[in-house]
Amino acid sequence: MINKQGVISGTLNNTATDSTQTIEGMVDKDHSVPHGTSRQGAAD
Repeated sequence: MINKQGVISGTLNNTATDSTQTIEGMVDKDHSVPHGTSRQGAAD
């Protein structure tokens, strides 16, 4: 899940290893791409 403040949280289930990990972090707003646009050819 990503909320309006850019906070990412959730759970990753790896079925190959039968393990679970908690995921949390934030979107890097300086390097994010607006919905409906493409990063193809974008310079980083």
